[in-house]
Amino acid sequence: MAVTLHRNPNGTYMCLGLSSDTKPTTVVTAGSSFVETDTGAVATWTGSDWTAATGGSAVAALSTTTGIDGKAVANINLYTIPTGRSCVVVGFTARLTTAVDATVVATVGIGINVAADDIISPFPLTGLTVAGNGFNFQRAGGVTLVGSAGGVIKFGIDVGYTATTATLAVDLLGYLI
Repeated sequence: MAVTLHRNPNGTYMCLGLSSDTKPTTVVTAGSSFVETDTGAVATWTGSDWTAATGGSAVAALSTTTGIDGKAVANINLYTIPTGRSCVVVGFTARLTTAVDATVVATVGIGINVAADDIISPFPLTGLTVAGNGFNFQRAGGVTLVGSAGGVIKFGIDVGYTATTATLAVDLLGYLI
């Protein structure tokens, strides 16, 4: 997987990649995060070095779900909150792993409720029509929903892609408390 960099409104970056990837050092700003999507480990850029995040409420990839049919209107289970914990979702990254003749993008949301839209309201994945590209979404402002133990966080596709083929992978980003 190539490392993807997503600029946050505050000027820092959320970087996603594998544990085997080389972490960027020239574009990122102090306070940027690197999430290893295969291990869930998180590191923070100090301005001169990547430092492993320890304990507490470090943002991490809670789950990676692959093989999602982006054409189908459906709710896909991403993560079950462990017993004795609560979960704060801060965002997600949707990656288009295969695409053939994608002309209209999907409209998606994230949630625990039946409609899968009470954490992140549905919106279109504007511009995500080419395989290998990704769309990063981070919640702006305060956190409005904390899911509790046993809750299932879902990726809701309200309007599917208009395409011959559209397959997605979704990284759910957040932390446990």
